[in-house]
Amino acid sequence: MIPQPRVSVITTGSELVPWDRTPTGPQIRDSNAPMLAALMRQYGVPFVKIDHAADTTDALAAAVARHSDADILLFTGGVSVGDYDLVPEVLQSLGARVVFHKVRQKPGKPLLFAVGDKNVFFGLPGNPLAAHFCCHRYVRPAVMRLRGERGPTDLVGKLTVPVLPKPGRTHFVLAEARWNDSEKEWQLTPSPGISSADIFSATEASCFIEIPAGREKLPPNTTVRFSFLSHAWESSQPGNHEESA
Repeated sequence: MIPQPRVSVITTGSELVPWDRTPTGPQIRDSNAPMLAALMRQYGVPFVKIDHAADTTDALAAAVARHSDADILLFTGGVSVGDYDLVPEVLQSLGARVVFHKVRQKPGKPLLFAVGDKNVFFGLPGNPLAAHFCCHRYVRPAVMRLRGERGPTDLVGKLTVPVLPKPGRTHFVLAEARWNDSEKEWQLTPSPGISSADIFSATEASCFIEIPAGREKLPPNTTVRFSFLSHAWESSQPGNHEESA
């Protein structure tokens, strides 16, 4: 029997309203909660608890208490550097140990990971595309480990077009991977330029390309590492699925 980790999602931000309500004034629909719940189902977690907390320390602490039975508790928003980004402070006040906060990567620089007595916490950015990436890159391996499964596999492929990465940080780029049977290699085509909130473009990609910090413009045929967005993509594709060095 495969263990089923208990996962809760807590969205933060007083401006958010549920996806099925019409926003007014400065309000915006919450797209992160249904997206993360869908990703959890993709990872093999059929039931996810969803909650919301306003931007106050009391509201956040109360939300954590309501989900104290979760093995993994995901926050979206509240982890950057604004006056209302209170998740790190609240977790520390509740006795959790912040293992890391902020990663030199794009997207998802504000990412947070903390450990409590009986659960772990991921603080994902409120930006939908960054939350989508961080969930795949960091939360998915944790879920798979709790389910007793092997983590995602990194592969290598070649760019079909030039890529100009952002300087100073490891850059992850959404892309489509296709197997070239004549060359016996993966060919990677990055997604066109998309905004940070354009989560719909992510549904058309099959992988993330990883470009190390410090790299300049990469010409076509440059070899890069990549990871599929789901095990279904990875297992259904032809080609060499051995781990890259």
